[in-house]
Formats: sequence, structure tokens, C-alpha cells
Amino acid sequence: TPTALAAPLLVEIGYDAKKTVICCLIMNTLATPFGAAGTPIWFGLDGLGIDDDNLETIGFWSSVISGTAAHVVPAVAALQLVTWADLKREWKTYFVCVYSCAGVALAVSAFSYELPTLLGGGVGLVVSAFYVKTTNTPPMKMLKEITDSIRSIGSIRRTNSSAGGPGDKDKDDDIELQQHATSSLSPSSSSMRADEEEKSVAGEDDDDGHFDGDGFDDDAKAKKDLVDVELSEDMASAEKKEKKKEKKEKQPKQPQIPKGPTWKYVMPLGLVVFFLTLTRFPELDLKDELKATNPRDTVRLGSFGEVWISSALVIGLSNIFREPTVATTFEVLYVPAFLPFFWVSIITLVTFGQWREIPTLMSRTWKRTNSVLLPIASALVLAALMKAGVAAAIANPIITSFGKYGWTFVTPLFGVLGSFFSGSTTVSNLTFGSVQTIAADRLNLNRLHLLALQTVGATIGNCICLQNIIQAKAVVGLDALESEFIKVTWKAAALFIAVAWGWALILLATSGRY
Repeated sequence: TPTALAAPLLVEIGYDAKKTVICCLIMNTLATPFGAAGTPIWFGLDGLGIDDDNLETIGFWSSVISGTAAHVVPAVAALQLVTWADLKREWKTYFVCVYSCAGVALAVSAFSYELPTLLGGGVGLVVSAFYVKTTNTPPMKMLKEITDSIRSIGSIRRTNSSAGGPGDKDKDDDIELQQHATSSLSPSSSSMRADEEEKSVAGEDDDDGHFDGDGFDDDAKAKKDLVDVELSEDMASAEKKEKKKEKKEKQPKQPQIPKGPTWKYVMPLGLVVFFLTLTRFPELDLKDELKATNPRDTVRLGSFGEVWISSALVIGLSNIFREPTVATTFEVLYVPAFLPFFWVSIITLVTFGQWREIPTLMSRTWKRTNSVLLPIASALVLAALMKAGVAAAIANPIITSFGKYGWTFVTPLFGVLGSFFSGSTTVSNLTFGSVQTIAADRLNLNRLHLLALQTVGATIGNCICLQNIIQAKAVVGLDALESEFIKVTWKAAALFIAVAWGWALILLATSGRY
């Protein structure tokens, strides 16, 4: 998930791991309606008889509601990492980041339900980085000058102190004592002290002609005390360094990143953005080519149905159990898992010379994902059952009892519930999309706006989803209860739901039918 990818980067910078995970969970609620090139919309609402134009309407209203929440939700997330005073001081930077991301996403959603997050995130990243670099960050030359100045000031203070110049007398005395103690540890000073001790023990006078009846003068005692203090401090410092070393050795080693030019590190993200834009941009008209179902070759499986594959590598299973209306398809070249993610991964591994590590990487991926495959498969089965008629059985008794306004408040909560148990905006829409369609027909409401509220609720549920929390805390190495995260993220979820309710009531009041 985005949370599991972003959290380690912030932790590596130096932010607290737990607060970082909470921040990323909250921020994740703003992007998922259009995640994976709009999968929650074009796949999550598949089978409801909605054409592309109406899917764009659903995406647009989802973006309007999310864009409104984007004025406050990022602030709630940012306050996990910075203080309110810091946020107020950087309010211009805050709104530049918000509008460059959410504003672009809203504009793109007017003509596409697949590209808002992709282009909004990409443009927002570039604009925000440029703004911060040109307005908030001092040039490298200035930083070097500041560093040199700090070092010069420290050098001058040490020189003044050693020369008895102006300054704090206590600090001068401390420096002199440290120098005196250091000099007393040198071989020459040790031999001189030994000679003085022999003279004192023998009862001889010191240079000033004074004699200590115990055999030691006051100066020798002071020197001995300073040496003891210095040795104790050295031992304590050495012990502290040893503990730090042991702690560092116990921590897992970070993977070594191959060295190379900057373009190598930008290339994977750039290729993903390029291919997704290339295959989804309406003006390029590649979408229909990648989803073409004809011509195709068919293999009959008797009563099990017919398997076919088209020239665009669309694989289908139709006439399942001899039911003409029961069928399914898988668009290999259109699903983001294959193009671009699979091919970009291969290109990246070859570019970095890591292709020999493919078996190891596949093994690690399997270990990380095998625990969630069963829950996801179960959620998909539940979604299929809901679409097959279970949704109608559940919805019929309760829809009329809520009424128009009551169902307005319930709709986003269905989306939250779906994401909470599945960890996916797409699965939530698959599960409860048909329920919203039935409710719209029964209560004479606009189903497109109901489905937009359902989608917004589904994205809100990601911040309290147990699966997302477990993945994120595992990546950053946290050992904390999931409830500790939900106790914070539910507040952001409640704020977002309130925004969704407000928009639903506005639409209902202004149009009478939304």
C-alpha cells in the first residue's frame, strides 16, 4: 500500500516511526478513489451497467468531496510530525502542496476517472518541490558559509579562552582545567609529578619553600583529583560508546543501494507514469485497443463454459455452467499489474544489474503477501455473492426505513465498513456498490452520486483498516497494538465523513434528487 511505501522514507529522514505511520494512514484517504489507474471505479463498480461517461461523473464528485476534505485532512496528518506553530509558519507551503495536488486531480477528474491521482500526484510533487527549493531552502553556498561561520566562532572562543581573553570566566576556567588535566596525563608531566612526590615523601621543600607535613602539596592533590575525574569521564564515555555500538549492531542492516546516476533512480517512477498515461489518456485512444475482445480463439470446456483469448490478450470465460449471462474477463494488457508494473520491474532490475536477485525478491514478496491472499480472496467471494442477489436481500428491509436523508448518512459508512474488513477501496465498491444502486432506485435518488459517496467512504476506511496498519508497522519495524493507531486515525476519518455528509446534504437540498 502507499502507506507501507511512504512510511519508511519518512522514518529514514528521522521522524518517529509510530507518528509517521499514522500520518501516512491519514494521507492515504485522499488518493485511493483513483488508485491503480482508477481501479476502484472502473473495476470496483463493474457489473452495475454504468458506461464510461457516468463513471466519469462518479469520479468527478468523488474528487470534489475529497478535494474539499484536502483543505483540512493533510493538516491533521502533518500535526503528527510537526507542531502547530510550524504548520502556521509554513501555511503558504501547505496550500501550495494541497492545491497543486488536489486542484490538478479535480481538474483531471472532469474528463478521466483513471488519471486524477496519477497526474495530481506527479504535478503536485514537482510543483511542491520547486516551491520549497526556491523559497524555503537556502542555497548550498549559503549553507556552507553558515557552517564555516559556526566553526570559526567555535575556534575563536577556544582561542580567547586559552589566551585569557574576554568571555565567560567559568567556561574559561573549565577549559583551563581540562587542558591542565590533559597535560597532566602526558608522560613528561607524569614523571615530573613523580619527582615532586618523591621530594615530598622525602620531606623536601617545594619550589616556593613550603612544606606539606603529609608529604604532598596542595597543587599535587589538585592535579591528582583532576586526573581521577578525567579518567572517570573517559571510562563513562567509552562505556556509552560501547553501548551505542552494541545497539547499532543489533539493528537490521539497511539494504545497500547500487551507486549510479540520478536518472536511474527516477526511471522506475517515470516509466510507470509514462505507461499509465499512455494507455489511459483519452486522446490517444489506446484503451479500446487494449480491451478488444475480437478477433479471438475459443476452446470449449463442455458444461464448464468456454475459454477464449483475443488478439489484445484479453482472456475470458463465458457461458459458465451453460448460463449465457454468467461470464468474466481479464484484460492482461490493461490491468496495471502487468503493464506497467511487471515490465517496469523487469527493466529496473536489469538496469541496476539485479536480475539475478529475481528469485530472492519473488520469495520475499510471497512471504509478505501470502498472509493477505486468503482474506482478499474471501472478500472477493463475498463481493460476488452480494452482486448475485445477497445485496438485495440485505438492502430491501432497511432502505425504506432510513428514508432519503437517513440513507444519505449511511452511504459513506457502508464504504468505510467495506474497506475496514477488506483493506481495499476496490473490494468495498465491489461489495456494496450494488446495495447503493438498489437504494437509489428504491428511494428515487441519483445512483451516480450515491456511488460517489460510497467510493469516498471506501477511501476513508483505509486509515482505520487493520490490514493497512499491520503492513505499515511491519515495514518500519514497530511492535504496537493496532488500536493505538486507530485511536488517532478515527478522528481524521470522522472529519472526512462529516465533509462527505455536508456535500450530500448540499446536493440533496439544491437539486431535490442527487
